[in-house]
Amino acid sequence: MDAKCQLLKVISFRCPRNSRFLLGIIRIDLATLDTTALISLCSSRDGSVFREACTDGADLLRTHPIYLLVLIFEDRFSRWAEWFTELWKRVAELETATGMTAEGWKLREISGECRARLQSTKSLLQALHGAHTELSHCETVLRYARRYESVAMQAVDQAEESRARLGAKGLKEGARIELKRRLKFAGSRCEAMGDRVDELKERLRGQINVVRMPL
Repeated sequence: MDAKCQLLKVISFRCPRNSRFLLGIIRIDLATLDTTALISLCSSRDGSVFREACTDGADLLRTHPIYLLVLIFEDRFSRWAEWFTELWKRVAELETATGMTAEGWKLREISGECRARLQSTKSLLQALHGAHTELSHCETVLRYARRYESVAMQAVDQAEESRARLGAKGLKEGARIELKRRLKFAGSRCEAMGDRVDELKERLRGQINVVRMPL
C-alpha cells in the first residue's frame, strides 16, 4: 500500500432485500475527513426518505463521516421492519384461515383471497411455503445486518487509528462511544427481529405439517 492509499478510507456496500437494495461507496480523506459518497437506491421514495434522514442528521455527519453508515443502517432497518410486519401479518392471516392457532392470536378479519386458499390443500400449501421461503430470505438479510454492524464498528476504529498515525485530531472518547452505540442499537434491533423470524418460521412449519397430514 502506498502513502496515498494510506490517506484514504474507501467503504463499499450493498444492503440487500430482494430488489429493494441500497448500493454505495464512501471515500474519506483521513487527514481532513473530506468525504465523497455515492448512494444508489431502488426507488424515488426511498431516495427522498434517505435524503431527509441525511439532512436531519447533518450535525452527525459533520461530527464524523462514518455516521453515514449509521444513517444507512437505520434506514435499512426501517425498510426491513416494514417487510417483517408484512410477513407477520401474512402468517397470522394464514393461521387464522386454518384455525390452527390460539383464539387470542386470530385476526378479526382475513382477506377473501386467503379464505379461498382453504378450498384447496395445494393452494394453501403453496401460500405457506411461499411465506416460509420469504422468511428464509429475511433471515439471510438479518444475518447480513449483523455483519454490517461488525464491519462498521471496525471502520470506526480503523479510521480513528489511521487519523492518529497521521497526527490528525480524532473523535473525543464520548463522541466515539456514541457513534458506536448508535450502530450497536441498530444491530440489536435487527437481532431481536431475527428472533421473531425464527419464531414465524417454526409456526409455519407447524402449519405445513398439519396441512400435509392425511385426514
